Formats: sequence, structure tokens, C-alpha cells
Amino acid sequence: MNLDRILGQDHLKEKIYNSIQKNNYPQSKIIVDKDGYGGLNLAIEISKELLRKNSSFNGDLLDHPDLHFSFPSFSSIKDNVNVYGEWLSFVKQYPYSDFQKWSSFVGNTTSQGSIKVSEVDAVQKKAALKPFMGGNKVFVLWGAETMMAQTSNKLLKILEETPVNTYFI
Repeated sequence: MNLDRILGQDHLKEKIYNSIQKNNYPQSKIIVDKDGYGGLNLAIEISKELLRKNSSFNGDLLDHPDLHFSFPSFSSIKDNVNVYGEWLSFVKQYPYSDFQKWSSFVGNTTSQGSIKVSEVDAVQKKAALKPFMGGNKVFVLWGAETMMAQTSNKLLKILEETPVNTYFI
């Protein structure tokens, strides 16, 4: 696990690494941090380790078919499919990022972003499928604090129904 680029929290990093190695990592994990402190970076490193564990994928793990990101979208930007490619570029470019930087990266100037019910519906459909590579499937929900009540309630229901090899961070 490459947690060297995440400063501090050595006891936490060791605990996470050991739980993954012992197949004792929880199905859902909430990482709370301040903007720019590396919570997204930590989630990505955990995801990479969970995906490497049972997979022979050799490419960039951010492009792994069983790694899915959910993030706040903006009503001023309609095409969410193209935004996913921009999201991957954003994560590679700014691993210690915050919501404002994401908003300006995609060119949003007018609307407030949020994770919408339609995004959680897409997560539900993806979670119901078998893992593409036959190992684990990982969902990273970044900016979960932007969810409305109906979105978070629907997500909780999905968490209760997901298969064992599916992880939410």
C-alpha cells in the first residue's frame, strides 16, 4: 500500500493496511477530513489495495473497471458521462483537492453542486453487477456532505443490499 504520500496518521495507515491484509476491512468506511488534507488520497489508496488483492489488472488503477467514483455534479453542466473523464484528470492532477477547486476545474460558475438521486441510482445499478475482474468492487463517494436527505436515505438502502465483495468509501 503506497501511503507514503499521505503525511502523518501512521497508526491509522497501519491499522487499515493490516485489516485489508487479513480480509477484515469493513464493507463501508467513512473518511472525514478537512478540504485539502488528503482524505480523497487515502480513499484512493485504500481502493487500490482492495482492488489489487484479488485482481490481475496491470493498468492505472484509477482506470480499473471495478473502481467507481461518485462526486458532486452541477446543474450548469449537463453531460455527466464526459464529466467522469474530467474527474479522473482532476484526481490525478490535484490529489489534495477541495470542492471549490473541483467546481472551477469543470467550469462551474453558477450552481451549487450535489450528489443527486440519479447518481445513487447509477451506483445501485453498478453495485448489482458482478465485478468485472472477478475480485472486489469499490465505490468512492467524494463530497457526500452535498447529498440531500432523499439521496442519502437511498444510499443507505443500497448499502444494506450490496454483495460482500463490494466496498463503499
